[in-house]
Amino acid sequence: MRDELGDSDPRLAASKDKFATAIGQLTGLDATVTPRIAEAITLGPVITPPPPLPSPHHQHQHLWSLHHL
Repeated sequence: MRDELGDSDPRLAASKDKFATAIGQLTGLDATVTPRIAEAITLGPVITPPPPLPSPHHQHQHLWSLHHL
């Protein structure tokens, strides 16, 4: 995110502020500590996993239905 947006981009600052707020809500830590924690943690890109593969049982049913066409 830092490479794409740059340090001066306001979206990065807003994201860090929201992240610090979430850390405070989840941990109960003081608001003076959470911004430093948020700054120290590097957020990476969100990676969506591929869809699951069909089960072998499903494949067998599909082949059976093709055989009986």
